[in-house]
Amino acid sequence: MIYNKLVRDRIPEIIESKGGTCQTRILSDEEYAQKLDQKLGEELAEYLAERSTAPSCTGRCHKDYDVYGELRTFCHDCWLEWLKQEAESGG
Repeated sequence: MIYNKLVRDRIPEIIESKGGTCQTRILSDEEYAQKLDQKLGEELAEYLAERSTAPSCTGRCHKDYDVYGELRTFCHDCWLEWLKQEAESGG
């Protein structure tokens, strides 16, 4: 089975500890940015679907926050510029 997903939370170690196998590779910056974009789109779609059926989205927001954290780490300079612009605009 092929997933082609970003890996986090030591998932390969967990799979291998249960007797499974997995293959991983380190992505180039461009590939990583594309996968982050894809993941953000997936998380947004899930958030919108859950938000339309349940008024509380605490768990979903926590998961989304992880994705934003990855984006912030990867795009640190862009993130700082965005924060500066937000502060200057009062947003």
